[in-house]
Amino acid sequence: MLSYRLCRCLSYGDELDDIQKDFGDWKLMFYPEFATIVNIYKYNDRLESYNALNPINFMEGPQTDPNNYVGGIPFDTEGDFVNYLNRLSQIPRQNKRIDHCFGLPWNK
Repeated sequence: MLSYRLCRCLSYGDELDDIQKDFGDWKLMFYPEFATIVNIYKYNDRLESYNALNPINFMEGPQTDPNNYVGGIPFDTEGDFVNYLNRLSQIPRQNKRIDHCFGLPWNK
């Protein structure tokens, strides 16, 4: 009986690997600052979006460590600088979304 269960679990290995990879890719895209910290630079031109699905709290958010805007970003090529400027240009939009999470109006 145990060997049957083990074989059955192992047969789902490829499917579980695919799900794990898809989740990992989604997490890096949804949390671009985290991606930068773990040396995935594909999303360096983006900032995290705070909303009902990803609310700001006392442990996470731009207020916890403003160095996350810069931390880990390479500045080796012109594209790295462009990505950094793109990320910085999104701060006002991110701040408006955070305000909205706290019930403040969008059009401040």
